Amino acid sequence: WDVPKTYLHLYEENTIEIDGRVPLESFGGLTALEVCEEAYLCHQSQQWMWFYVSDGYDDDGNEIDYDYSFAKFGLYRSLVGEDTGNDVMENVTSYDEQEAIAEAESIAESESLAEEEASIAESESLAAAQAEEAAQNRKLYMAVAAIVVIILIVLIIQRIIMSKRNRKNRKHR
Repeated sequence: WDVPKTYLHLYEENTIEIDGRVPLESFGGLTALEVCEEAYLCHQSQQWMWFYVSDGYDDDGNEIDYDYSFAKFGLYRSLVGEDTGNDVMENVTSYDEQEAIAEAESIAESESLAEEEASIAESESLAAAQAEEAAQNRKLYMAVAAIVVIILIVLIIQRIIMSKRNRKNRKHR
């Protein structure tokens, strides 16, 4: 398994800038900037430095002179093509989308299997009906053949009896 894209912080090629001021539902409405500021304050050993968390803009949206913006990244490596915009997910299929695709494929496969099973069941049903019809036809042919044989036997017996009568009648005359 390999990651589709690798971004490096402050990498200067194929740069993008993350909007860190959008409220994030998964962080209780905090922005990425606020989350990063809170996380930085948890690292007490780093607090003695002049470093601070910023996206490179002041509260009014004016650019400030700060070289270490948490929002600036560059595309270091990509297995899915170069970026054409400012979207880290460009050309990447998210896990949710992958799951939706897999579920759709699974449903389609299930439907296909169900259709195939229905087709097989229909074919088996048709074959069974044809076999039953053939069996009934064989019974009918056997009955007809039996009737014909009986008629022939009756005719032969009748012929024999008539023949004997004719001989008897000839003798009596």
